[in-house]
Amino acid sequence: MTPPESLRRRAAWAIAWCSLLAFTASAASDDPEAAYRRSRAAFVAGDIETAASGFADLAARYPDNADYLLGHGQALLATGRLRRSIKVLQRALELAPDYADVSLVLANARRALAAERAAADAELRGGLDPTHQEPPGAGPVTLSYGVESTLTERDDTWREVVAGAEYAWTRRTRLGARAARSERFDRKDSLYEVYGSLALSERVVIAGRGYYSPTQRVRLHYGGILQAAVVLGGGFVLNLGGGRLQFENGPSDLLTTTLEYYFSAFRLAYTATVVEPQGGPWSPAHRWSASWYYGEDSRLNLIGGFGEETDESVLGAPLLRLDTWGAGFHGRHWLTPGFGLDYVAVYNGLETDRGNHLDRTTYYAGVVFRF
Repeated sequence: MTPPESLRRRAAWAIAWCSLLAFTASAASDDPEAAYRRSRAAFVAGDIETAASGFADLAARYPDNADYLLGHGQALLATGRLRRSIKVLQRALELAPDYADVSLVLANARRALAAERAAADAELRGGLDPTHQEPPGAGPVTLSYGVESTLTERDDTWREVVAGAEYAWTRRTRLGARAARSERFDRKDSLYEVYGSLALSERVVIAGRGYYSPTQRVRLHYGGILQAAVVLGGGFVLNLGGGRLQFENGPSDLLTTTLEYYFSAFRLAYTATVVEPQGGPWSPAHRWSASWYYGEDSRLNLIGGFGEETDESVLGAPLLRLDTWGAGFHGRHWLTPGFGLDYVAVYNGLETDRGNHLDRTTYYAGVVFRF
């Protein structure tokens, strides 16, 4: 039985209206400005997850829209994803250099990251270990391996192979060990080191390290150093430490202090160290360093300093005082979340109280894995 003509016309009109409504709803859902307003309203109302999802979708679809990137960056900042927030906001600022809101939110994100780093990096080595890097956040286990060469103007080369392993419960609580095998003046030597740090509170971290060499031909025999770091606030961290290093012909006592200042993605630090060998005077040394943090846990450090050293490595010889100065850089660059490179290049000049001059240039290259 065929439906009446009037019924067929009403069915056709119903189908047309439904199609029109569906098209209108689809168009509304694809309207980026409407989606932006909904995400902004959710953000103001405190529904951060909904806002973050909406802004993320807009930023992916329209990567050259500074407004959408600003919303995405704000949502990332609100959820604590600081590095990603800074990256997004930097892109927004490139697109709109005069956009004051972007500059303000970007400054807030950088301050938050600086505060996080100040707490995470409270424990410092006081310049005692230039190849050390803080535990990364992507995994608790870090393995490293590297080769170091020191060239002198006497055309002799000191070589060292270093391997290390570290477990980090948090950025400020960890335990690690290193083993080094070196050759200097045709003498082969080995040195083993154990180190660790423990966060006593949000503001106080203690750290220690111990050394032992079974050969001590040109190495120290054994020794230990203890340090404490206190977060002062405002980006400042104070480190105090001391220890004793036992050489074959006697001990050396060491005191060190470091004042650091963290701001944005940078760190400035000054370290003063004094060493007193047995039978000799206190030898002071001064060191300045500047660090730039970038990417995920990568960093570049510039260092410079001057001071005095006392050579007591030759058994039976009188103590030899040296004036020393130097400069260089070192860092760690992560190529992937689990694989990175360590590097060091340092120049040292030495002048002895007997008028002898000696230059040393040290290079280090290594690989690091984390999981």
